[in-house]
Amino acid sequence: MDAYDEPLPDFTGKAVTFYCAGLASDFAITLDSPTFELQAGRMFAVGNVVPSGSEDWTAGAQVAVGWDHVAEYIVFESASDFAQRIQANPGSFLGVFGRR
Repeated sequence: MDAYDEPLPDFTGKAVTFYCAGLASDFAITLDSPTFELQAGRMFAVGNVVPSGSEDWTAGAQVAVGWDHVAEYIVFESASDFAQRIQANPGSFLGVFGRR
């Protein structure tokens, strides 16, 4: 059975913070309205980086996150919802998953 026979989430219009584990270093990244793409036999969530107040040099860049490396994710109503939460709680983004 193909691992992607199950339906994938629909993140249309949402901002999604992905926590990726099991790589050289764990990291979290937030993408605006990510969609899924099969690339070279692997599934990726693809979208543009939402500014988080830290490492904004990636803001707006298109990123593909390997779905097989996603340990957890948080869905926000929109990129502006995410931005408002970050502004209301400065410094909280890095600890959002409690693993930092």
